[in-house]
Amino acid sequence: MTPAVSVIIPVFNRVDRLGEAVESVLSQDASVEVVIVDDCSTDGSAELARQIAAARSQVMVSSLTPNKGPAAARNRGLKLATSEFVSFLDSDDLMTAGRLKAQLAEIAIRPDHLVMGCQQILVGEGVSPPALIVAELANSDRHYIMSMLGSKD
Repeated sequence: MTPAVSVIIPVFNRVDRLGEAVESVLSQDASVEVVIVDDCSTDGSAELARQIAAARSQVMVSSLTPNKGPAAARNRGLKLATSEFVSFLDSDDLMTAGRLKAQLAEIAIRPDHLVMGCQQILVGEGVSPPALIVAELANSDRHYIMSMLGSKD
């Protein structure tokens, strides 16, 4: 069965956050595959990705050499993705529960739309968000690639 959504996770030196990011995708209430693309990490991220893939059939791993940056990692992930729809998640972010199901439902009733997206940024209690984030969130016309879901083609 082809998964409903391929979620591409580029990773570079995020061994401390990668497992939680992947788990936030695998716990979605939608059929998913996770495509992790390691961008020449030196901290054990690639090894962790391979361990996760060995334990979870929905996860595949690819590696870039030499380091080529997140755009190249996302492009590699797009080539490997097998689903009709794709989404992206940075390796230090978490996917909100129910996000993919809600986006798939929206795309089903609006098939003429190319992408669906939304952004939610949670800042810990007692922490002030950087001014750049505050300025970006004040602009309601902004949409961010990490929250988008769209057709692979």
